[in-house]
Amino acid sequence: MEACGLYLGRREVGRVHWTQNGGRLTVECRCPYEAGMIYRVVLQTDGDVHRLGVMLPEDQNFVLRRELPAGSMPHAAFVDRTLPGEAHLPGLPLAFSAFVEDREEGRSLGCVPDGRLLCGDWMAVRFLLFPLPPGGACCAASLLCITTPVAHNGVLYGVVCRRGERYLPLSDTIRRDGVVW
Repeated sequence: MEACGLYLGRREVGRVHWTQNGGRLTVECRCPYEAGMIYRVVLQTDGDVHRLGVMLPEDQNFVLRRELPAGSMPHAAFVDRTLPGEAHLPGLPLAFSAFVEDREEGRSLGCVPDGRLLCGDWMAVRFLLFPLPPGGACCAASLLCITTPVAHNGVLYGVVCRRGERYLPLSDTIRRDGVVW
């Protein structure tokens, strides 16, 4: 049996185990249960990305079992975590609830004094989300030329991506089957 990590953002929260049986790959994903949240698993293989489905509660864990056609081997899996009924932000692989405040990242971009910068991680990309108040100061003004506006609940936000130390516009991230990676 082989295994790889199951990640929620940058944090490994569980494991994915698989065995190959002839032309089939039997996959089991497991991580601790989080009440009130929906966990969907996205499996990254050498050549593709597979949306495996929703994890179900089982013995204080979230668990998902699937069979896939054998092919390229998995090397990482990611949790798409949402609240019930919550959708992804337009053009993003993350829901608003997946973003958390990161004051350190905010200070590094000059978002002072309040550092109001939200960050969410998906695969190898960090998404930076910051308020774009009409007529107000923008906390990440140095990135406005590569910022994509996104509205959520009547509030306008700017989105910029970071891969490693490079800041990128949302349009420069690679999209495959609606998954940014």
